[in-house]
Amino acid sequence: MNLSKHLSRSQKTLIAVVSDHVQRHTGLDARKLCAGSVELAIRRRLARLGIEGLDRYTQLLLSEPPELRELVEELVVRETWFFRESETLDAVASLWRTWAREGLARRPFRVLSAPCSTGEEAYSVVMRLIEAGALQEQIAVEGLDISESALLQAKEGVYEQYSLRGVVPSRRERFFFKEGNSFRLRDDVLRSVRFRVGNLNLISDLAGLGPFDVILCRNLLIYMDHPARARVLGALGGLLSPAGWLFLGAAEAPRHAGRQFVTRGIGTVRAFQPRDEERADPAAPAPVQGLGESRAPVRAAPVEAPSDRKLSGRRVLVVEDHPISRKHIVSLLQKHGVEVVGSGSGGDALSRIIQGQAFDLIVLDQQLPDIGYAEWVNAMRKLPTAATTPVLMLSGERKRLDASEMQRLGIAAMVYKPARERSLLEAAHKGLGLLEAEHVVRSKTQFRNLAEQAPLRILVADDSSVNQKVTSAMLHRMGYRPRIVSNGEEVLLALESECFDLVLLDVQMPVMDGHEAARRIMRDYSGARRPYITALTANAMEGDRDACLAAGMDHFLSKPIRVRDLEEAILRCFAARQAGPESGRQAA
Repeated sequence: MNLSKHLSRSQKTLIAVVSDHVQRHTGLDARKLCAGSVELAIRRRLARLGIEGLDRYTQLLLSEPPELRELVEELVVRETWFFRESETLDAVASLWRTWAREGLARRPFRVLSAPCSTGEEAYSVVMRLIEAGALQEQIAVEGLDISESALLQAKEGVYEQYSLRGVVPSRRERFFFKEGNSFRLRDDVLRSVRFRVGNLNLISDLAGLGPFDVILCRNLLIYMDHPARARVLGALGGLLSPAGWLFLGAAEAPRHAGRQFVTRGIGTVRAFQPRDEERADPAAPAPVQGLGESRAPVRAAPVEAPSDRKLSGRRVLVVEDHPISRKHIVSLLQKHGVEVVGSGSGGDALSRIIQGQAFDLIVLDQQLPDIGYAEWVNAMRKLPTAATTPVLMLSGERKRLDASEMQRLGIAAMVYKPARERSLLEAAHKGLGLLEAEHVVRSKTQFRNLAEQAPLRILVADDSSVNQKVTSAMLHRMGYRPRIVSNGEEVLLALESECFDLVLLDVQMPVMDGHEAARRIMRDYSGARRPYITALTANAMEGDRDACLAAGMDHFLSKPIRVRDLEEAILRCFAARQAGPESGRQAA
């Protein structure tokens, strides 16, 4: 039933705002859902919340992120059951048998079900693999879904009769227990699946996932707009192992898989595998002059300086959606001993970094189909392994980015298409700090020299795992090998077993906070055994600084930590240690 004809113009405008908000954050295109579904979902939320008026609800939705999940839960029809599209499950079992025969069963066979809804698909995979001969320790299935309530039901493992309509009696007896009118899954099946809340449209929600041998993402892409579909496919491609398999729904045609996958057949089932990133797509259209590679062969001018040997062994990520242009840039860099990884989408590239792949330099296309360059760089800067990685911007337009924009994003240089070997290599040297220029982004080599200039033993204390990784990554790039602990008590234990020159001490930690740890260090240590203490705090008020110094700390850094401030703190500590054990407080 379409309710739109009963709405006023202002109400239709507000519903359009809600639909756009849902689409931007989840990729779900309201035009591809059932007619009137957004209006009905909003009405149900209004009734549950006990509020009146679309205007009030719109304000709530835009200001309270958890409400988006609740609305999506009303919007999505979770019609699923065990062993749905059983041919796909048979294909997964066939892949496992091949995997086991090839002697790969030393590690678990990893499968992702996303979105997993209330868990029927993920558990069906486990049951089918057990039937194929897999042991519980050989199976690792993960389920991802945006709905917390759906995952709570999945973890419970209790289902009604209609969810078992695809389960033959022998399977029901083997894998389920009867509980009144419901059915409970066997414990060994429940233990084989791990669930987590996540939005496939948000790269940050996929941190720590993968790589997977099989990904099931069925009947989702058909409801997404093109940018979201490209973004999700890029992310899924990054989560797959090099020989992994992606299964889509029966209603989703090969065109939904995009250019980064090739279609394969497993029996009667259609599946997809990642395309070789370094092989040009023979079906790709010829590039337009000025936007891709020129039709005439590129004759690169000889590179006289800087020396090409300086690039040998560097690791570079090339993010370019056009396969021919990407192949060309990859080949130019490989000629000079560079280890190059090619990526066809922003989502795939971010997934590689999230999984821990580190790069000395990134070449980023300015016009990616799935994500804007500024959004991509900002997301990358939040990842520990890429917080300070220099970026070269690849552009088809002879228009330089604003200098302030380049500095803000950490873009070292522009490279214009069609890429010439000399200009590409000079930009790479510039980005890596191999050329003398005031505006060059600080490079990995420069960071390492700091440890040679100021050799220190460093202890980092922070209860946030994200902050630990970011600080550790910065210090590693400067050449240090810090020890990481999570609270004040662990700081004191570390000092008992090892001497440290510098302690980077978070102020707010569980068990024992930074202030108390600093007071005990002041009480128990003196002379050369007493480390220089730099406070780390999210507060930047003068009173906070005074409190840190009163507790015995020598210096003060505000979060988020900037590379330049961290370098200054290290040099300040080194100078104090060189001057004598009692000079630290005076230097602050």
